[in-house]
Amino acid sequence: MYVFTQIKRLCEEEGIKIRQLEQRAKIGNGVIAKWKKSSPQIDSLSKVAEYFNVSLDYLAGRTDVKNSNLKPIEAQELESHIRNLLNRLDTQSLHLNNEPIDVDVSEIIKKMLISDLEIWKFMNRQKGERNDI
Repeated sequence: MYVFTQIKRLCEEEGIKIRQLEQRAKIGNGVIAKWKKSSPQIDSLSKVAEYFNVSLDYLAGRTDVKNSNLKPIEAQELESHIRNLLNRLDTQSLHLNNEPIDVDVSEIIKKMLISDLEIWKFMNRQKGERNDI
C-alpha cells in the first residue's frame, strides 16, 4: 500500500526505523507494518502525519506538498470552497474539457471531497485540543 511506502521513505529520510516511529508517535508496535495490506485507522495515521509534519494527503500520495500549513482564515475559505463545490455537484452538471462529467464520476468526486473535509476537520480538532493543553 502506498501509505506504508511513503512512511518508510520518510523514516529513511529521518534516519529512523519504523519501530522507532511507532514509539515516538505513540502508536502500537507493528501497527504500521499492517498498513502494507490494510487501511490505517485515521487516529494512528494522523499521529504519523503530525510526527513528520506532513499532511494526510501527502501520506496517501494525493499531493507532493508535504504540509500546506494553512492559516485559520485560509482554512475557513478552503472549507467554504469545498462546500460550494459539493453544492454544485448536487445542483448542476459539471464539465471537464467541455464534456459533461458522468453522474457516477460526480458521485465519486463528491465522496472524496466529503472524506477530505472530514479528515481536515478531524486534524484541526486534534490540533486545537493539543493547543488547549
